[in-house]
Amino acid sequence: GVSPACAALRILQHSGDLPLMLAAMPEIEKDPKTIESDPQTFAVFYDNVRILLGEKQKFGTQTGMNEKGKHAVLPLLDTGKVDAFRKEIGLPPLAEYLDAMKEKTGMQAAISEED
Repeated sequence: GVSPACAALRILQHSGDLPLMLAAMPEIEKDPKTIESDPQTFAVFYDNVRILLGEKQKFGTQTGMNEKGKHAVLPLLDTGKVDAFRKEIGLPPLAEYLDAMKEKTGMQAAISEED
């Protein structure tokens, strides 16, 4: 089953309520169990909040259309460190994540070089 913390994360994520998401972020980051039990949900939540704030994402979970109209990973905080950030919380490398996403959705997201 899904832990209560992860269930709460998913509800927050879908609420689209940025002030609420921002208020919850420090609490979520303080509780390593939330991250350990579902690192993917945490990464998606974290990146989504950053993108909503107009900032760059840390884990590379958010994709969309780039200026050229191609499906791409939205701007990254640090392209060179994204796999280290992902490994830190127990996620596979970004390329593996994108391959899995392609299998699921049929869409290949490129890692943008213009970071």
